[in-house]
Amino acid sequence: MKPYLGAKDLREICSSQLQEWVDLLQDKGVGVATIKSSATMVRQVLKYAVKNRHIPKTVWVEIELPSTTKSERAKAFTLSQLNSISRECGPYRLLVLLLGLCGLRIGEATSLRREHIDFGAGVIRVETTWKRNKTGKRYIGPPKNGKPRDVPIPRVLLEELRSRCGELSEEQFLFVGVKGGPLSPDHFRKRWFLPALHKLAIRNAGIHMLRHTCASLLIRQNTPITTVSQILGHSDMQITLKTYAHFFVEDSFEAMEKLSHYVESVTE
Repeated sequence: MKPYLGAKDLREICSSQLQEWVDLLQDKGVGVATIKSSATMVRQVLKYAVKNRHIPKTVWVEIELPSTTKSERAKAFTLSQLNSISRECGPYRLLVLLLGLCGLRIGEATSLRREHIDFGAGVIRVETTWKRNKTGKRYIGPPKNGKPRDVPIPRVLLEELRSRCGELSEEQFLFVGVKGGPLSPDHFRKRWFLPALHKLAIRNAGIHMLRHTCASLLIRQNTPITTVSQILGHSDMQITLKTYAHFFVEDSFEAMEKLSHYVESVTE
């Protein structure tokens, strides 16, 4: 809590900053129990501040916390669920697929401009993300860890992405809201993503699971962990290993089954 929220004035903290903090903890691989414990502390501080009239009302509103399950492992959508969610999100179908197949963070994806899509090199240049200042106002800054990265464009998204970029100037955003301004991650989450999950009866899921889905799909294709880490933009490969180690364990059963078939065929 301290590095992210500790220096902020209580009167300047908004719900979006709290959600970004929770997402940041998940991205670092912090356990569900620890996140929930920290969240409880923050809620208590806000409640105390309201009681003593330091702030008019609590800003802990509609914050998505990781689900409490027997396992604190990162969960991912299936490919079928990913496609269903993308369809339910209507005009933001491409956004959902970028999050689920490229592993972009929601702030990174919604800050993309036409200039960040390099069709010649076949990559998305992740150079920006949405941040918030002390008053809660959004602004564009460098991505997490301050390290830009290039994410290869999946062939299945190439034509749709090319079509989206076709009539845009270099400075225009790929994803915009109803008024034509850059799409707010909060608006997308509340207006499109959560209703899509509800309609599809998908429970205990958050938008961060799209990022986990990318990792899961890559690992299923035997992608080296170093490559998975680079695509996701983790500062340390150990974060990738800690967060997604169980995906490798699950695949090990399939690998051993293939080994058994091979041994049996040679023996025979």
